[in-house]
Amino acid sequence: MTTGHFSYLLDSSILLCYDTHMPIKTVLFDLGNVLSHDGHETYLTDEMYGLALGLGEPKEIVTQKVNHIFRKYAVLSEASESEFWKEIADTLGIVLSSEAVEAVKQQITSTNPEAIESFELLKEHGINIGIISNSSPFFYEAQATPLRLNEYANPNLMFLSHKLGRLKSDGLFELTAETVEPASTYIIDDRPKNVEYAQRLGFQAVAYSFESGDSLLSLVQKITS
Repeated sequence: MTTGHFSYLLDSSILLCYDTHMPIKTVLFDLGNVLSHDGHETYLTDEMYGLALGLGEPKEIVTQKVNHIFRKYAVLSEASESEFWKEIADTLGIVLSSEAVEAVKQQITSTNPEAIESFELLKEHGINIGIISNSSPFFYEAQATPLRLNEYANPNLMFLSHKLGRLKSDGLFELTAETVEPASTYIIDDRPKNVEYAQRLGFQAVAYSFESGDSLLSLVQKITS
């Protein structure tokens, strides 16, 4: 439907609002739970090795205990993966098995099956592709390689927390706005609070979750239509 010069696209789970007078030049994707599985979430919820299951505590409680560690490593350009896992284990008072770590790594290399086709569609329309993500130095390559980001993503549009030293909640969106034109840039993120914050800065943004089962390609088709 259209109201004035604004259009709204709706389906069962997505509300997408955009200015029809402003052509889209760039789409910035989040990594975890958009283009691939989220390593942090997987570590908490994996059916065999998830910490919440192993500790017998709700995921939210476990998240509160370890969130500061995730945030710490997400702004470090270089970091020891073994130290990261040690801090997690020490904080929770557990012995962390190598099987649990490998389970996480296997999950985060599992990509959204519609990612490449979505990239191709954007490429056909001449739309730049980039990433905006709270990333970590030891998870990033495992996610980026199967997505062929070195082929599809513009290297000048890689807004990664571990490279720029800023989280989304601590200036990453603002740094992004200094490089791209927010009004002609779409951000696809799995967290509604990030979408709302990006919109306040003038970006066009939509919430999408890989794990929800929704179609990423359908969303990209709406953006390019």
